[in-house]
Amino acid sequence: MNDSRKFDPKKLAKLNDPKRLEYLNPDVIWEEVSLATAGTLIDIGAGTGFFAMAFSKKIKNVKIYACDVSEEMIAWMNENIPADSKDTVIPIKMEEISVPLPDGIADLVYMINLHHELEQPLKTLKEARRRDRFNSGGS
Repeated sequence: MNDSRKFDPKKLAKLNDPKRLEYLNPDVIWEEVSLATAGTLIDIGAGTGFFAMAFSKKIKNVKIYACDVSEEMIAWMNENIPADSKDTVIPIKMEEISVPLPDGIADLVYMINLHHELEQPLKTLKEARRRDRFNSGGS
C-alpha cells in the first residue's frame, strides 16, 4: 500500500490546533447528527481523537471507539486522553479496510476529513457500514 496519502504523524499538532474549530466545529456536527442517546459511536480515522473526545462530552454512557491506522496516533491517544474521557474514548488500531469490532454495534459511524487519504475508499465505506447497526444487513 502506498502511504503517500496518509496523514504524517509528525504533523500531529495540526490535528489539535484550536483553529480547526473554525471550519470543523464538533458542536455544529453534533447538532446535525441529533443523537440524544447512543450506546456506541465509531470514529474511523480518529487521529488524535479530536472529535471522539468532543463527542464524549455530548452524551452520557457512550463508548466511542477511536480507530486509526497509525500506531503513533493510537499511542498518542492512549497517553493523552483526559481522565474524564478514558472510560468513554477507546483507541483501536485498525487497517484501512478492516475495523476489529463486531458487526452492527454502532449507533453512528463517522469519518471526518478522511476520504482524501483512503487508498480504497469504497472498501473503507463498506467496512464502516458493516459496523453501523442500521445498515449492517446490507452491502
